[in-house]
Amino acid sequence: MNTQKINQILQETAYVKTAGSAEEKRCAEYLAAQCEALGLAPVMETYALPMYNTTEAKLVVAGKEYECKGYYNAGCGTVKAPLYYMPNENPKSWEKCEGKIVMLDGNIDYWKYLDLLKNKALGFIIATGNANFPDRDVDQRELYFLTDEERIPAVTINVKDAIEIVSKGCGDAELTLQQEVSEGISHNIIVDLPGKAGLTAEGKHAGEYVLFSAHYDSTPLSFGAYDNMSSCIAQLHIAEKLAPLAAAGTLQTGVRFLWCGGEERGLLGSLAYCKDHKAELDRCRLNINLDMLGCIMGKFVGFTSSDASKDYLVQTAEEQDFTLGSAVMIRSSDQNAFADQGVPYVTFARYAPANAAAIHCRYDTLDVMSADNLLAESEFIGAYTEKMVTAAEFPFARELTDKIKNDIEVYFRRKRK
Repeated sequence: MNTQKINQILQETAYVKTAGSAEEKRCAEYLAAQCEALGLAPVMETYALPMYNTTEAKLVVAGKEYECKGYYNAGCGTVKAPLYYMPNENPKSWEKCEGKIVMLDGNIDYWKYLDLLKNKALGFIIATGNANFPDRDVDQRELYFLTDEERIPAVTINVKDAIEIVSKGCGDAELTLQQEVSEGISHNIIVDLPGKAGLTAEGKHAGEYVLFSAHYDSTPLSFGAYDNMSSCIAQLHIAEKLAPLAAAGTLQTGVRFLWCGGEERGLLGSLAYCKDHKAELDRCRLNINLDMLGCIMGKFVGFTSSDASKDYLVQTAEEQDFTLGSAVMIRSSDQNAFADQGVPYVTFARYAPANAAAIHCRYDTLDVMSADNLLAESEFIGAYTEKMVTAAEFPFARELTDKIKNDIEVYFRRKRK
């Protein structure tokens, strides 16, 4: 892997690839072909996921119709009610939701949704985009955290329209949403490099292994160069570097590489993997998750699940004369699916300033990327991994701190923060 190849892959995957779409499958097949070109043996696994087709989404406020997109997995039907803009989230603000269509700042999460139901809101609106950007894009969102809860209609609009609506005093609103649900298919790609214990006849690691993960899907408006084709390329590079060591029998701990679909729709690919490979996870010593690397500006950070794994990461960075930040914490990415099964993690990211590289929008393109930075980060992660998996004994314990365990419970909505 070199900078020319990195740029080639970024160019050849410069299209929207939402989970379950034909474009996502195209990207999965492309990545599998890249693995094969490196002499690796990819296995493609499938899993089912819901697909939504919005047949009608309409929002009228004070007699004016505004462009909108229906929230996937929201309720269907038409509601007519006063529009209530709620910038604050305190008891008195929530009480005013009853019998209203509510416009919220920011995004919606599970607990806010339950608060809307509790306070008898009839529907809700979320503003997307940026008032300072030239576009008027309306993002497609999904209530992926809902299962058996009551559904109410919901739409997204552009924030410029939200500003207009609020500046005119809101008024009466009519919100209509109709959508159909079907079953789709997404894909995970797996490549194994055996450690000293080798692989079983079924192709599973007979001994302990390290599991890499990176998602390749994008959000509906994004080409996903930074988030997250960058990390998919890094995994290809690291696999290429470690493959000769596996062939020579040098790896003491095996390595598995996983390219996940469906991360942007709620970690669907990694959760499906954990369900299908649950029996193998007790031999997984560490998940190395990669999500958002190689942009031109920003700081490179490693988040870990224990103090011991953080110390090892910092020590390795010092040995490699590589600058990074580190913290024991979770972030919203695929490592949470593995941590929920008791697997420790290190998750790497390069965080760009918000005004230098945006994600989940049309501006996540190869224009914000640096092939040199991505190659340097891939080299460091590869050296960190090689040191770990060639050691006679794995260098730190298989553990998660109590705080990490608690944060995972909060992340998966089993308890409220």
